[in-house]
Amino acid sequence: MESLMGKIKAHSNAIKKTTASNDMKRKARKLKKAKVRTGQKKALPTIRSVSVPKNYVSHITQSPMKDAVFYMLTNRGTGRKNYFTKSEISKIVGRSMSNYNLLMADPKKALFRNPVTRNPVYPRNLQRVRPR
Repeated sequence: MESLMGKIKAHSNAIKKTTASNDMKRKARKLKKAKVRTGQKKALPTIRSVSVPKNYVSHITQSPMKDAVFYMLTNRGTGRKNYFTKSEISKIVGRSMSNYNLLMADPKKALFRNPVTRNPVYPRNLQRVRPR
């Protein structure tokens, strides 16, 4: 009977040891994932603050801009700037456009056509901004 109890105790100690090591591994993975995530966030450019005219009206919805974050589209020929909300950009592009996706987009391929000028829009001409 004692040998059976000893085997059971040894087995439970082995299980405790493996769960402790698994917990340590889990904590290490969590820490590594957090470091990678902060590194990726630091690599992204900061969102610039720009002054948008108070009477600026969206060309798509014909209503005043209300969101906190816009996308500034610079016409590469004239330098004229148009502002779009995130929802308007996602409707035009056809997929969600995040800051990271904008960075990773192919700079030589047009994302979409500018609804105002009908010219192609390249990733370098589209920038996420915050209005002042």
